[in-house]
Amino acid sequence: MNIRLSPLRMKFSNATLALIYTAFALFCSPAAKAQDPPASPAPEPHQQQATNQNPPANSGTTLRLKVNLVPVPVVVRDSAGHAVGNLQKENFQLFDDRKEQQITQFTLEKSEAPSTDPTAISSPGNVKHFVIPERFTALLFDDVHSNFENLPQLQTAALQFISNALARTERLAIFTTSGKVTVAFTDDRSKLQDALHRLKPNPLPGTQPSSCPSMTFYAANQIVNRHDMAAREEALSEVYACGIKDPRVAEEVVTQASERMLRMGDMQTALVLKTLSDVVNRLPSLPGQRTIILSSPSFLVSDREHREYEVVDRAVRAHIVISTLDTRGVYTDQNSQLADDNVLSEFADGTGGTFFHNNNELTEGLRRIASPPEFLYQLGFSPQDLKENGKYHQLSVKIVGVKNLSASSRRGYFAPDHRADPKKAEAAELDDALYSPNEIHDLPIQIQTQFVRDEKVTKLNVLTLVDLDTLPHRLTDGKNTNELRMVAAVFDRNGKYLGAINRKVAVHWSDDDAGTQTATTFSFLLNSGVYLVRLVVRDTESQHLAAQAATVEIP
Repeated sequence: MNIRLSPLRMKFSNATLALIYTAFALFCSPAAKAQDPPASPAPEPHQQQATNQNPPANSGTTLRLKVNLVPVPVVVRDSAGHAVGNLQKENFQLFDDRKEQQITQFTLEKSEAPSTDPTAISSPGNVKHFVIPERFTALLFDDVHSNFENLPQLQTAALQFISNALARTERLAIFTTSGKVTVAFTDDRSKLQDALHRLKPNPLPGTQPSSCPSMTFYAANQIVNRHDMAAREEALSEVYACGIKDPRVAEEVVTQASERMLRMGDMQTALVLKTLSDVVNRLPSLPGQRTIILSSPSFLVSDREHREYEVVDRAVRAHIVISTLDTRGVYTDQNSQLADDNVLSEFADGTGGTFFHNNNELTEGLRRIASPPEFLYQLGFSPQDLKENGKYHQLSVKIVGVKNLSASSRRGYFAPDHRADPKKAEAAELDDALYSPNEIHDLPIQIQTQFVRDEKVTKLNVLTLVDLDTLPHRLTDGKNTNELRMVAAVFDRNGKYLGAINRKVAVHWSDDDAGTQTATTFSFLLNSGVYLVRLVVRDTESQHLAAQAATVEIP
């Protein structure tokens, strides 16, 4: 088998572990021929064969990525609030700017709760029972909007949640909107608990309501952006009560106070949205189910159109669920003004998450929203005659043929502002498969791992075996031919992406040389520890995918 290697495209992360890719001499070594057996030398005293531990496979047909496909995750609940999973495509109607669309993609995803046996969690010193992490949950605390009233109760609820809910197949991380408390994904309870004890309110300077008039961000938005005369008159009444009698001076005081509060409120909201966006951007490189839990007393997004939907759109395309916890508890007259315009519900509905609100049981709230809904419908459609102008489109979903059901879904999307690049779309599909916990068996590819150890370094070899008898191919100059795009990635025991090697392999063989052969070998230099290796392969002829994983323990 003549194998041609294209130039390598390498990705590097900021991992603290030393990850070094294949030495130059190894890249330039002669490729294995078709008659050569799979490269699996007998272990020498300084070599050990690594054990492959494949995660449970959720195999199925590979979803083909369409450039203009708009994904719409939908959660359907009955009157008791339970997720419903027995509907068909015919039970859904999907509208884009009030025009019904043809649903071209329809799948149902079922979420299973992980084991929560605290004694089953493996620690860095006990890797014999290591289980591949399948779930990654980021706890994001909105400390710029929090106050001392609701924060202690939230801390207590979060501490109890971490004590009871952390499973052996789950990793947790902690982030704050101020950026002052951060813990990377881990299963170390002590680190997580220490971070929770360090939480405190961190409002931006100048964002507290003014004294006279007692202007809030909500009132400022009503006055400046919505020209609400009733809100302005209320503020003027306060100014007059403070001793200012000149109407022109009073008007100027209200105008300056509302504009100042609007600027400061926008700054604080922008910080929260940026932090949430940054967390969304960090999660796609984690190889498993990804969830963000945003705990906040809610906040206002002023009338700068749809800034929050940009975050929702990015999360949907990265298959990230955002669930939200309103830490205000039961609404009162003073804090109910945001209830109708609640941005927290938009994040949850838009990504297939759960919104817990108007309830003082924050511990129960965290427990409920920690897991995605049991059933999630993934709808998709391709807009016809879509103008590439970056315009925001409103979406709505209706349930037909069944009564007493409600649907939660994303409320809109942005049209592209330029023609999407098919190469980028293909790369995105490979990334989806690389960071997914699922296995795909649409190509006859197998993965083997072994490590070679000497006094200074341990080299991990990732062998990719291909069954040429069943590999799709075309006939060129009397030879069977295909081209394989192969990506091998390594993650640490907490799911942290360490790096990947991307390689294009041209494969040529005759019928006499068929059978299972080694297509190529990826090599990494690693420290001691437990690692997850993920391999994704796509072929040129059929455009099918294969995705497999293995765990490797290096003493």
